[in-house]
Amino acid sequence: MPVKHGKHQNLMKDTPPTSILFRPPAACTPTPGEVAQWIDGELVEGRDSPEHLIGFATLDQATAEEISFVAEAKGKKQAEASTAGLLITPLGLDLGERPRVEVDSVWHALPVILGHLYPAPKPESGVHPSAFVDPSAQIDPTASIGANCSIGGRAIIGARAILGANCSVDPDCRIGEDSRVHNNVALQGLVHVGARCVLHSGVVLGADGFKFQPTATGVVKVPQVGVVILEDDVEIGANSCVDRAFVHETRIGAGTKIDNLVQVGHNCRIGKGCLIAGQSGFAGSAVVEDYCMLGGGVGVAPGVTVGARSMVGGGTGVHKDVAPGSTIMGYPYYMQAREFRRVMAHFRKLPDIVARLRKLEKLAAQSEK
Repeated sequence: MPVKHGKHQNLMKDTPPTSILFRPPAACTPTPGEVAQWIDGELVEGRDSPEHLIGFATLDQATAEEISFVAEAKGKKQAEASTAGLLITPLGLDLGERPRVEVDSVWHALPVILGHLYPAPKPESGVHPSAFVDPSAQIDPTASIGANCSIGGRAIIGARAILGANCSVDPDCRIGEDSRVHNNVALQGLVHVGARCVLHSGVVLGADGFKFQPTATGVVKVPQVGVVILEDDVEIGANSCVDRAFVHETRIGAGTKIDNLVQVGHNCRIGKGCLIAGQSGFAGSAVVEDYCMLGGGVGVAPGVTVGARSMVGGGTGVHKDVAPGSTIMGYPYYMQAREFRRVMAHFRKLPDIVARLRKLEKLAAQSEK
């Protein structure tokens, strides 16, 4: 059932009290049965099952007309206390007569529900009149090119790709099908973006790598003539930069997700399915193998390899190769996570240890006399 929208109202006048959280307007008001169909789940009607649902909220904020979720059994008590009208739960989680939809994977179900309730707006296909497109560029008829975009010669924009306003695509660059490029993104030099990628505002792909060589007569800038390659399903957060390679390629593997304000240097290789949090930095030729997870502010030194399926704690300085499957943390020199926690536990006791040591030294000196 579609939502009925009233006339435009003064936003400041209608701003709710600070104790009431913002609710995004839902595009539809489904029945519990329709929600179950969306996610191929098993509906448990229970008592007080709502006729229609008007949105999605967290367990502690959901009303009797909203959907919420509990991802694991340890959240059962909070789910029981919630006033949510419909819960999305794992299979077999006993919540008595609470209306719910049981699914194999709650985390796979949530994007589907949110996609129905709050679909992302899609601009119409075509090229905005203010955009510049070189005659030799190939723009799929289903693509959308926003205001003031610049598309260079021989560039290729794939089917259903969307470019927001003020994007710049240099000659010979490629953007794959169904990719979303938000406002003010720049593709410089030679860049190949795969299918279903997302580039958030301010992303720069293909800027010169930081290659300067000190010599007896001054600093020499070494030209960067390589490529940046993003494989399919990569997402890069706002204001992050991926530098093009010296002579070969800088590559981001399929399915990798990169947060805001991340720097990827020239000739780096980031593997498949990695998660990289904000303000991390990778010096030239660093390698992160498949399925690694890196916390915020991690720094990886030039040429260092982080082995597959490793986990790196926030703020860690990775100065040498990391074995596959490791869990490390620490700065300026990393260590295994278990060892780091022991060191930190002793670190807090250092003032007391120093005081005891000085006392022992004083006693030893008196004994020698």
